[in-house]
Order: sequence, then C-alpha cells, then structure tokens
Amino acid sequence: MRKKGTISDEFYAFSDAMPGGICVIDREKRILVWNRTLAGWSGHPAEEMINRDLLEVFPHLASPAYRIRIEQVLEGGPPAIFSSRLHGYFLPFTKADGTPRIQHTSIIGKPGEDGEPLHVMIIIEDVTELNSEIRSARELRDLALREVQERKRVESDLRKSERSYHAIYDQSPIAIELYNQDGRLVHTNPACLKLFGIESVEEVRGFSLFDDPNVGDEEKERLHAGESVWYQDLFDFERVKIHNLYKTSRSGTIWLDVLTTPLQDPEEGITGYLVQIMDITERKTAEEALEMSRNRYRSLVANVPGVIYRCLPDEEGTMIYMNTRIEEISGYPYTDFIRNSVRRYESIIHPDDRRDVRDSMNRSLSAGEPWDIQYRIIHRDGGIRWVQERGRIFSQDGEITYLDGFILDITTRKQAEDALEIANKKLQLLSGITRHDILNQIMVQKGFLSFAEKEAEDNEELLLRLEKIHRASDMIQRQIEFTRMYENLGAEKPNWQDLQTIIKGIGDDQIPIRQSCGRYQVLADPMIEKVFSNLMENTIRYAERATGVKIRCEEQDDMLVITWEDEGPGIPDEQKEKIFQRGYGSNTGLGLFFSREILSITGISITETGVYGKGARFEIRVPGGVWQRTAEETG
Repeated sequence: MRKKGTISDEFYAFSDAMPGGICVIDREKRILVWNRTLAGWSGHPAEEMINRDLLEVFPHLASPAYRIRIEQVLEGGPPAIFSSRLHGYFLPFTKADGTPRIQHTSIIGKPGEDGEPLHVMIIIEDVTELNSEIRSARELRDLALREVQERKRVESDLRKSERSYHAIYDQSPIAIELYNQDGRLVHTNPACLKLFGIESVEEVRGFSLFDDPNVGDEEKERLHAGESVWYQDLFDFERVKIHNLYKTSRSGTIWLDVLTTPLQDPEEGITGYLVQIMDITERKTAEEALEMSRNRYRSLVANVPGVIYRCLPDEEGTMIYMNTRIEEISGYPYTDFIRNSVRRYESIIHPDDRRDVRDSMNRSLSAGEPWDIQYRIIHRDGGIRWVQERGRIFSQDGEITYLDGFILDITTRKQAEDALEIANKKLQLLSGITRHDILNQIMVQKGFLSFAEKEAEDNEELLLRLEKIHRASDMIQRQIEFTRMYENLGAEKPNWQDLQTIIKGIGDDQIPIRQSCGRYQVLADPMIEKVFSNLMENTIRYAERATGVKIRCEEQDDMLVITWEDEGPGIPDEQKEKIFQRGYGSNTGLGLFFSREILSITGISITETGVYGKGARFEIRVPGGVWQRTAEETG
C-alpha cells in the first residue's frame, strides 16, 4: 500500500513482491509505502501506517544513532546500513515464538528532479527465517519470470523496471544476480560487478550457475529440485581464473553469504533463479579474531598466578565469575563463591580488615577510580594469608555494571617484608650505637690533639703532622654523620612529592629562584628535598657571580625533564660524571652522590649537561608513571 500520487504502480507491485520489508518515506519522514512483508511482521496493515510519521510510530528512531543517518540520506548522503548485531533492531519485529527477527537494514535515497532525495527507501531483510523469505520471494519470482521469458526483451524490461526500483536494484549494497531457467546469467546489479571484479555485465552474460565450481554439488542438486539454498562459503578467485569462467580484477579469497531462490511457476515449474550475495569477509575475520581473542583470554586466565573475578556492584558482592586459583589461596573451590552459592568472598576476609576493605572499595566506587588494597584472608585450614587486590569499575551508559579485579597471594612477600623490616631496625640500632661510639672516640681524639698542639707550639714539623691528623678526624666525623643521613634512605615508601612545595622550602634570599614546575608531582623517596637542597648549596658555594637560579619542567614524550641552571662557572667536561662519585670534590664529596642515590630509588636520573664557562645545568629525567600533573597550579 502507498500514498497515491507519489509512488508508481510498478514500484508498488515490485515492493510487495520483495521477500524483505520495504518502507518508503518522504522528506517529512511520512510513510508512503508499507509493503506486505512489513505488514505481516508488524501486525499493522498498510492502511494503518500510510501517511504516518515514521518517528512517531517508532520513537526509538528519533535517537541520534538512527535519526542522524536517516537525515543524511535525505540530504543526499550515501546509503546507510544497520545490522541487529551492531545497532539493535531498526524496527522491532518478532517471530511467532516471541523471539526477535535478526535484521539487515539498508536505507537508500531516491533522487528527485532537483537532485535532492525525494524519497528514502528502507529495505529490511530477515536473515533468521529462511522459509519466510522464500515465501516472500515468490512474488518477486513472478516479476523476474516475466523479465527473463524472452532474452530479446531482457534489456528493455530491465530499463523499464529501473525507473521504479533504480534505488533498490542499482544502489543496493547487496549483490543481485538473475538467471534464466537453464541457470544462465541474464543480469547483475553494480554491487555484484564490483564484488566479483567484473567491468561489465556483458562479460558474464550467459554464465552458467551450475558450472560454477564455487557452488557445491549438494547445493546444485537442491536447486534443481526447486529448493532454496542458503550458505556461507569461502569464494576462491583462483578457481575462476583456473577454469577461465570470466575475467576478474580480483584475487585471493572472500567469504560470501549466498541465498539462491528458484523462481517457480505452478504450471511451468522453475523459470529462473534469483541470487542475493553479501561479502561477509570482515564479519568472518572479526569472528575469527574474536575466537582467537577468547582462546588467548582462556589461556591467560589459566596461567595467571592469581584470582581473576567479576562481581556485581550490589551489597552482597555477588560473584558471577571467579577462576580456579581461589582454591589455592583460600582452600575453597571456586564454585562456593559463584552467585554466593555457599559463601560470600567477604566471609573469608579477616574480621579486623573487613571494614577497611569495604571503606576502600566504597571510596573507589564513589570516585570512579581503580583500587589497590592489601588485606588478610582466613584459609580453610585456619591459617592467615595476605593478599593484594586490584580492580576497576566496568560501566555502561553511565551505570556501574560490574567490578573486575585480580587477587594475588602476597603472604611470602609480606613475610619477607616483615623480616626485612626487623633486620633494618636491628641494623639501624647497631649503626646508631656504632656511630655514637665512634663519634665519642673522635671527640676524645680531638681533645688529645688539642693538648698535643699546645705542647708542640715550637715544633712546626710536629704541628704539621698533628694538623693532618686533625683533618683526617674531621673527615671521619663527616663520613660518620653522613651514615646517619644515609641510613634513612629508602626507609619509607616513595610517595607523591609536590615540586612547588619542595622548591619553596629551599628558597634563598641571596639567590632568587625562577621556576615553572608548580603543577607537577613526582613519585620519589621523601628525602628528595635534599636533592634540591644540595643543588642550591652547590650554587651558593661555587657560583659566586650567580644572580638567580632557573628551574624548568618540560614534558618530553612520556618523560618529565627538570632542569636546574645557574650562572656560575659550570663543570668541565671531564668532571661531569665524576662529581656524582662518592668522595669526589673539594668538600665532603657526598652531596651529589647522595642525590643520585635518592633519585635512583624510583628510576629517576640526574646528569650535568651544561657548557663549561656558561654555568652549571643539572638535568633530572623522570620516567613515565613516576610523575603526574596536579589538579591546579599551586603557585
């Protein structure tokens, strides 16, 4: 049925004969044609649908995903294609059993006299019910029979029919072939020529469907018997060339989805064949890639040395997936936790840790951020295990749908950390006692040196020797004091250090600082402040002509480069690396050595890259993952 005066009778008859659904709308999106197939699928007869607003009847089409593409076609854009798998159902139709029909929808504009689309044709193919498509194709068969009865009338009949179904036939993304009753090709549409790499239909006219080696013997027998045949197969262009079937510019193989329908007359029997072909290579490739990805995922999950889980964001933390590694960690089989059938995962968390775990999770959920927490669980045998859990939120359309995470048994690591902490405390205690005793002995030594110097005032040679002993004692004292500072290196975990705060803390009234690092933080040992203190101390000590210090932060790829520049004499090339060696220099020789040690804890490097005579230039390179921008510049 159609709105009279806008669509030709020939097109009306053709649309009702098509096996798929056809709907035609005008520029105002009013329905002009609603063919029999759509009426059958929807339960709404054409009389009820004609002249109604398509978006009013199907409100979901007003969403941008559909409306914008429809309007693009109305504006003369290319055809639009929708598939149920990728876009959902363009028009929601169901089968008799209530399950949805899987559709392939094409939207094609038919140009008017002004060059703008006059109508838009919506073609919906049902790829789930082959028998229904066969019945729908019978009327198309009658039309095709009239077109192929006489070979001399084929071109004339096709030219006449093109006036009414030009947009469907010539612009259809589906390849269409028409064969006569002997299986000889009489016509193809442009999509078919392009698909098979053929320049003109004349090159293949008369090609035999039953001589095509790409069509299996079983399919040929079924076609001879009058049965429709649907199959998906790998089409080999090399076979075409080997058998010299026709000239083609293509090579290799492609995956095809083929539906061949015998066109039958009650009296004359089979009068022709209608073949509809789609290139599904990309879909097949995607399916194969998906299967490979699934296999890799299964292999990964099987070999991961920890628990992988997915749970719902509900109060019970309902587990919907958990791999078998949970039994190694907890002693309970994974089936106990799925759907919380036997126990909730929270039930095995140590009672003293449950509140902290719950609070950490709630903070992460509220902020929409990943979580990384450590806590204890109680093993089935009653033992205590330490675990580390990392996870993230999986959301869709702004709603949290799943929580995905990974749980690793870190009991051995925790035991090692505890043992190391105890050992460090003992070493620090021993070091402190030893340092105290040595410093006491140095004080005693210096006292005796003072007495000796007074008694040797008239003996210059002895005074010179005593002075050397005094300097050696001072050096030993400085070295011992350095150990007090060095023993704290690495004692605390690295954390985020704000560069602006550090730079403010080392400011000097005599040498002003100009800096551009206010919006950066670095992950480093808390003693990083001493790095900048040492650099300022070096500038004050050696850069006598310096009027200021310039500190600049610059992002280079994934790295943050911090440069410290002063106006002193600089460092000779042969000393640029030596100044970082322990004991090098005219003073203690420990400042820059200690600075490099502090930075190296988190993989940060420091080098001197200045030009001698033009001032010192220290370059601190912070690798990716060890620096971040702050929310706002602090000053």
